[in-house]
Amino acid sequence: MKTVFEHWPEIALRIREQQRVFLALDFDGVLAPIATQPDLAILSAENRATLEGLVKSHRTRVAIISGRSLSDVRNHVEVPGIIFAGNHGAEIDLDNSPESPVGIEVFRSQLVNARAQLAESFAGFKGAFVEDKGFGVVLHYREVRPEQVSALHKQFSEWAAQLSADLQILHAKKVYEVRPKIAWNKGNAVWHIWQSVAPHALPICLGDDLTDEDGFRVLQGKGVNIYVGEERQSYAEYILQSPAEVSVFLLRLLAEMQN
Repeated sequence: MKTVFEHWPEIALRIREQQRVFLALDFDGVLAPIATQPDLAILSAENRATLEGLVKSHRTRVAIISGRSLSDVRNHVEVPGIIFAGNHGAEIDLDNSPESPVGIEVFRSQLVNARAQLAESFAGFKGAFVEDKGFGVVLHYREVRPEQVSALHKQFSEWAAQLSADLQILHAKKVYEVRPKIAWNKGNAVWHIWQSVAPHALPICLGDDLTDEDGFRVLQGKGVNIYVGEERQSYAEYILQSPAEVSVFLLRLLAEMQN
């Protein structure tokens, strides 16, 4: 992958050629450093101000597409004018019109059952906790002691073996998420929002996790994909090392959009 700052001139040229930008961002690990518990992840005042500036630009549409629930990610950002999507795009709010591209009601009883089973099965792992996001149930293990993580993985694999065929497992950074088995992901969400609000804008997508690869994949050859973190195999063409570098990038983007 190419580093963003070393190759900024070519990115800036693409922005100038297309004039408008559709900016799609993850929250955790991109706009805010990943925290030990979801509620502790904080959007900095600097990033909030930059996002506000981007939203005010008539040349930019901003969307934040997160694994958090829609209400959770909106409450963590609190910037008017941003398009929010939660649960990896299963909940989308376009211009204060929340929608769900997938039906959840038929799966809800199975998710509630999975939540109860996880809470009981992993109660013995100190630091592990279960979060119900409505469209998915998450087992967090970031605070589990390192010497217990291997046993947790083994136990989870055994538990997942009996999972309903209607559900699937998503393994992200220090979390296992149980979700309905549906043909909808962040890639579908990024494409849907882009085509709905700014189809002629240059899409720029930033993400840090495996779930973001779906977004990178659908935009390959069409936009600017930026992976955030230590280099690995990715559909992204460019890389930023950390949320701190994301902040610098957003300031550069804002300056470009104000020219």
